[in-house]
Amino acid sequence: MKKILIIFTVLFLVCLPLSHVKAVTKTDPSATLLKAEETTHATFPAEESEAWYKIVAPTSNDSGHTHFKVTLKSKQILSLSIYPSKERALADDTFFNYRVGTGKNNTATVNFPDAWDGEYWLKVSYIPKDDPSTVVAPYSLQYEEVFISPDHPAEKGAKGAVETAVMNKEDAADTLKDVRSILDGLLASSDAGKEISKLYYKTSPFLVEEFLQNSSSRDAFYNNLKVLRPVIKAAAEKREYTISKEEAKAFHAVSALIKDAVPTSLAKDIAALENKIDSQNLAGSSLSSIFDSLNVSATFAKSGTSKFIVKMKPNTSPKNLIKKASEYSMKTTTLDDSPSVIMDDFYTIHQQISDNSIKSFSKLEADTRKLALDSLPEVEYVEKVTTYSKSSGSYDAYQWAINKNSVLKDAANVDIQYDDFWKSTASQKLAPVKVAVVDSGVDSRLKELQGRVDISNAKSFVEPNGDGSYLDDNGHGTHVAGIIGANSENNLGMKGIANNATILPIKVLDSDTNGDTDEIARGIQYAVDQKVDVINLSLVGEYSPTLEYVLKNAEAKGITVVAATGNDGENNLLYPANSKYTIAVGATNSFGIMASYSNYGRELDVVAPGSKIASTIPDGNIAYMGGTSMATPHVAALVGLLKGQNKALKPAEIRQILRTTTNPLEFSSTEQENNSKEGMSFYEYGESISPAPLSAFFNIQAGYGKINIWHALSKNIIKAQPATLFDNTNYATGKALANTEVKVFQGIKKIGEGKATATGQYKVWVPLQKSGAPLTLTFKNGTNETKARMTVARGAIPAAPKVTTFTDKDTLIKGQTVESARVVVKNSKNQIVASGNATPTGSFGLKIAKQPANSKLNIQITDLAKRTSKAMTITVKDVTPPKAPTVNTIKSTSTTITGTGEKGATVRVYFKTKLLGSAKVDTKGKYSVKIAKQKSGTSLSIKQFDAANNVSPVVNKKVVK
Repeated sequence: MKKILIIFTVLFLVCLPLSHVKAVTKTDPSATLLKAEETTHATFPAEESEAWYKIVAPTSNDSGHTHFKVTLKSKQILSLSIYPSKERALADDTFFNYRVGTGKNNTATVNFPDAWDGEYWLKVSYIPKDDPSTVVAPYSLQYEEVFISPDHPAEKGAKGAVETAVMNKEDAADTLKDVRSILDGLLASSDAGKEISKLYYKTSPFLVEEFLQNSSSRDAFYNNLKVLRPVIKAAAEKREYTISKEEAKAFHAVSALIKDAVPTSLAKDIAALENKIDSQNLAGSSLSSIFDSLNVSATFAKSGTSKFIVKMKPNTSPKNLIKKASEYSMKTTTLDDSPSVIMDDFYTIHQQISDNSIKSFSKLEADTRKLALDSLPEVEYVEKVTTYSKSSGSYDAYQWAINKNSVLKDAANVDIQYDDFWKSTASQKLAPVKVAVVDSGVDSRLKELQGRVDISNAKSFVEPNGDGSYLDDNGHGTHVAGIIGANSENNLGMKGIANNATILPIKVLDSDTNGDTDEIARGIQYAVDQKVDVINLSLVGEYSPTLEYVLKNAEAKGITVVAATGNDGENNLLYPANSKYTIAVGATNSFGIMASYSNYGRELDVVAPGSKIASTIPDGNIAYMGGTSMATPHVAALVGLLKGQNKALKPAEIRQILRTTTNPLEFSSTEQENNSKEGMSFYEYGESISPAPLSAFFNIQAGYGKINIWHALSKNIIKAQPATLFDNTNYATGKALANTEVKVFQGIKKIGEGKATATGQYKVWVPLQKSGAPLTLTFKNGTNETKARMTVARGAIPAAPKVTTFTDKDTLIKGQTVESARVVVKNSKNQIVASGNATPTGSFGLKIAKQPANSKLNIQITDLAKRTSKAMTITVKDVTPPKAPTVNTIKSTSTTITGTGEKGATVRVYFKTKLLGSAKVDTKGKYSVKIAKQKSGTSLSIKQFDAANNVSPVVNKKVVK
């Protein structure tokens, strides 16, 4: 592909005239069936000829092959093209790496992936190099079923003209990339452009042979190609460009070289092409005029600002805006013409120069016009439009991100525990979800993606009217889609993560993976209107208030948006990952550490595998790509699974699940940077938000850690609550599914374990922890396992202890306080009279000498965190009865009874139960109770009551004469 494609594109920059390209055969050709391992022999006559063949793929999916290795041999230069279906064969629609020619080795080989349904069609064609020619072309054709790993994509065996010319040159990759963008982007978007590409493919085999046999021709081609690099790059980027004299000269040199190398019939077509574009006057021509002369539709703009987005204030008319724009000869259009009213206040402003050209402004011009539009009272803001770019089964063994037994993993535990998730959730029925891949499109024709893509609602916003094809002309979006939703149960190619997901392709990036602010805003809003569950944004650019507006709307609608952080390896998340309304995703590698290219910062949420990720690409191969672009769909797929469990989950709840179920990361030499508090503020619509304090579980470089799909999906099943734990207690308590095993970890060290009761309560002993200490809990129940994170809370200052009644007879002081507290008892002289520890339940009983009745004791406790309570003061209760009072002789003439007793006590005199009188014992210990005279022989009872109402023994005394 790169070969032929590059050449013609580069040379003529899309200038081939349709009138000189033969049309595709209109009638259905017959095709000879090829059988594996059998060789077919045939001969072309000495004239332009073609022959059709077909391969019918085995119906079994467990044959072990991934590709058909097709080999064409001939001593003449023949071309071989292989197509995914008969329909695409008749349209001559295939990929560059499936168009090859026999050359110096008389052999052409294509490794064609078994990635589509139906019959695979092959075309062998012959254009004699001599005209007229008498040379016939015998050839042989065969295929075999082979397995090719992602390490060796089929295109590696295909060397085209431009690839051959730039081989081993520093700028080879960029040149080939730009040429492919022209062919797969500009040319593929119109019938006229497709016809031009076909002529390119016809010339390539002859040029390859010329370059391999004649190094001077190859060097001349490459040197002129270097001169044309600015032209090629501008065309790839759809940027207006004017051809210089030097570039025109290089163009003519390349054209002459090609005409000398190809058959006469093709040379005539090239000469006619030069006449068509008036190549003698090429210097000074613009790209837009060249494409216009070829009837290839394309819109070019100069570098700089070419469009503005205007947000009007609610309920205002755009009348003044339209008038002001027209004063600058600028056109005003609504940003989004969908039925949704959410973007009715948005407009785009640009200045059309011609059908194929939009005016671009210098910085001064752009600032002047922006200021003029912004000054209108009805305008809320004006934004310059900027460009966003991608964030730069048979293959199960190569999917290290989801297969713990992958041959590619470089360390243990680097995957996201997909295997454990699959085992634990095999019986779960997940609701279907829709994931919007807002990217470069998706090629839904691949077997791996058939039935997994919402074709009827797929949309492209790359074309101005939004009516272009959603099919991927770059490969980035298809790779993202495969990671999320490739069929995991068909025993083919690879496994997607979310088997319950349908992919909605929304194309906002062109063939060079660039897209403008307005296109991306329309794409995101379209996803919202389609009521998707998840939006994947593997793209980055500058902050945009318009994008922030639609992202905020997405969250308000319950849609989770996942975004890539960028691939600069800097402490700076790119937009929209640093938006409040997205989940920001960084990348890890197969060593289980952060990828060196992954952007990081305080807005980072989680990380996921992003390096050397195998997934689908449009040409049918399973290929490796790397970057935060590849990490992001791992998280989007996980969100899709979570929504499949519970459609009611809100974005904030999903973010919390992701953050609390991750695995900690091993770090590289930049570990010292991880706990840096620096980083950019994240954006919320209309303003920059000041940084909040970082969580103890957060790491600047890795966010909250690497996603764990098993733990995340188990969380909704086990329903475990984070424990409650204070720095003055040894017990972590909480709730989980009944009989769940609970373990508490301090880092990787287990510090406690227990089990939830039948009612779901758990209480796990752990060593005393400091306030703020981060702990992780794991919960396992059957095949499900999840985790929770907690920071130890600061306990309150303990309350004074509760003490049971203490008497002057007691030798044990009892009470209740906080667990395991230290208890100290002091007397009124501040002397310690008892001390000891409370039990884990907080009860205590301290030995103590008998204390005087009515004396004061102070009891104070110190908890496990060394916090001391207020003192509890108690009075020793008097429970000791006084001694029996002494009673003097009582005569029948006495009107008082006297004696001695306990000071302060009350002496009472009874006749039987009748109280005759009472009196207090004075300070000298004497008392005198007045009574009425009693008869001799009367028996009286005398007893004393102390201040605590304790009663002495009774003294019985008889009255005497």
